[in-house]
Amino acid sequence: LQLENERLRRKLEVLRQQLGDETRRVQYLEQELLSVRSKEHEETATLEKAIEQVEDNLKRTTRRAVTAENCVSKLKEELDLVMSELTLLRQENREFRCRQTGAGTSGELDNELQSQRLAKELRMAAGSAEQLLRQLLTGVGNLRVIASTLESSHRIQDQTGDFVTHLGGGGDDGSAL
Repeated sequence: LQLENERLRRKLEVLRQQLGDETRRVQYLEQELLSVRSKEHEETATLEKAIEQVEDNLKRTTRRAVTAENCVSKLKEELDLVMSELTLLRQENREFRCRQTGAGTSGELDNELQSQRLAKELRMAAGSAEQLLRQLLTGVGNLRVIASTLESSHRIQDQTGDFVTHLGGGGDDGSAL
């Protein structure tokens, strides 16, 4: 009976030691889980902030693109108007030349000055249109970058969700062993 008691005491001691080891392991795993959840929360907050910034950038870029498109449209209308004015002036110039068979040089000087003025205005309009088109193309490039960033952030969120599901073991029954 004494031997049996001694054997049971040793077995009880071994079981207590195993229980202590398992308890420490459970505590360690719980700490790891808390750490992973904390990191996940921080990463989620960081991702949300990044997504908000991307969305804000997208809105600003969209507004700039719309503004640039409106400017391009106005410049096209202005260019059409200037071109029609140029056509009319050329026609007037031809008619004037026909009427002035051998007239003085003042008419030719006026026509030359008008042509130079009109050419200068056309160059200025073309330069302005070119600058706005460059801005529009920059806006298009920005929109593409933002779209890629949004796609990437979505993939990151999916991968983070898969990692957490895998880490948790898929069950929420509260059992640690």
